Amino acid sequence: MKRRNMVRNIDIIEDLQGEETRSYEQAFHDFLKHCKIKGLSHDTILFYEKELKQISKVFLQLNTPLDNVKMIKKHYIEKFIENQLELNRAISTINSRLRAGRIFFNYCLEKGYSKKNPFDGIKQLRARREIGETFSKDQLNRHTQDSQYYNIYWSKRPCDNVDTCTYGNKT
Repeated sequence: MKRRNMVRNIDIIEDLQGEETRSYEQAFHDFLKHCKIKGLSHDTILFYEKELKQISKVFLQLNTPLDNVKMIKKHYIEKFIENQLELNRAISTINSRLRAGRIFFNYCLEKGYSKKNPFDGIKQLRARREIGETFSKDQLNRHTQDSQYYNIYWSKRPCDNVDTCTYGNKT
């Protein structure tokens, strides 16, 4: 029995030694270097740098473990989104950060720094749009009576009686 447990412990230790661990900071710098080597534009690299720094600041506020990229899980990303919504960040800002984070963690996954992308399954947020008030029939009639468009359009009618007129045939 002891030998079996010892073999399992050795397997676990070998697994841990074989895997490369990176802190968020180290992986961040590796990612930026990768972007430069890949030939991404200066503005794109600045975008990643800015957004990933903002993500790390919020992660620090939320006590997210940043010493190992593998420790960042989906629930930390959800906490991040909740925090950004509480701070009344624009939906487009949050979505930009989600895109940058997803790409960063895809890189970490590719390099073996993490086993799963915590952004998988996290969808972009949708902005709610409110529909304005519609015109009443009286307002619509007044608007079309006064409109230049109305006068130009109806001055070129093929006939005076719209109910009996067919376009292309003058009756």
